[in-house]
Amino acid sequence: GGGGNGSGGGGGGNGSGGGGSGAPKDDGSSASSAARRTIPAGLIVERLRAHASDSVYISSFLDAAPLQAMLLDERLRRLLCMRSRVKEVSEASSMCEAVRSLAGAERMSSGGEGMVVFDVCSGKGLGATLLSFLLPRGRVVMLDSNGGMDLSHLRARPNLSFRHVDLFSADTPAVLREEAAGASYVVAVGMHLCGALSPRLIDLAVAGGICYFGQSRLISANLG
Repeated sequence: GGGGNGSGGGGGGNGSGGGGSGAPKDDGSSASSAARRTIPAGLIVERLRAHASDSVYISSFLDAAPLQAMLLDERLRRLLCMRSRVKEVSEASSMCEAVRSLAGAERMSSGGEGMVVFDVCSGKGLGATLLSFLLPRGRVVMLDSNGGMDLSHLRARPNLSFRHVDLFSADTPAVLREEAAGASYVVAVGMHLCGALSPRLIDLAVAGGICYFGQSRLISANLG
């Protein structure tokens, strides 16, 4: 990826956002949803299993509870229907392992209670969706500059939300501060923080008041 505002993970765009909350387009039952039928669950598993030996993240995902939950809900299953599913699942699973490591055993044992995790340049948010399963008592916030994506799967995950933001907007520090309010531990991760996006996120963490030199509550990781 380049150093612009392009988002990864399935559909981030270059448009600037105003920091508003993105509303899912539908609940999966509308006529528009009918036109986006998912591929059969068995076929998804078959195609992932064919690459299980290529990646420890694919093999672990195949054995994890979130897969079954996603296969049973068509809104979530659509996230696994992209042609690049093997790459996307591997990246999303590695993101979860990074957050698990950063959070530590005590926070993980509480289901992530008090945690807020930002998935920066999230795209449609496969990684964020898996994080919402990993941290059932935490909150996961997707940040992306593309506000036109189908986000109907958010309705299936009560601890998952979306904010339409451009990282280079002057309003973004306030968005981070608002979403992190009351959290005991804040993590920002991004699979596609290329070029200027990584240093921009660090600047935002400081400007947003959620990262302090000497006592940081925000851990930022570029996994790309």
